[in-house]
Amino acid sequence: MSGFDYLTTRLETAIGINADYEPAYIGLARLRATVKDPRIRNGREAVELAETICTRTDSPQVGYLHTLAMAYAADGQFDKATATAETALELARRH
Repeated sequence: MSGFDYLTTRLETAIGINADYEPAYIGLARLRATVKDPRIRNGREAVELAETICTRTDSPQVGYLHTLAMAYAADGQFDKATATAETALELARRH
């Protein structure tokens, strides 16, 4: 089992134990969006995970939006990726 396999399994387990644990969603979304291994990479799942967290928070967080932008790009949704990254950048500049 590779390190990415292990980490993926641990994050999935964490979500299963506590569906409100936001860091597990973000970590798994980032893995699904960026790891080259096709057994782990899954743009569609990355989008679902990142959208879940972004819709749960009352105010957007830069890191969450950044993860969502990565997920959109991994899923081939480049217009959404660009718009979301720009929103994250604007938010970061304000804070």
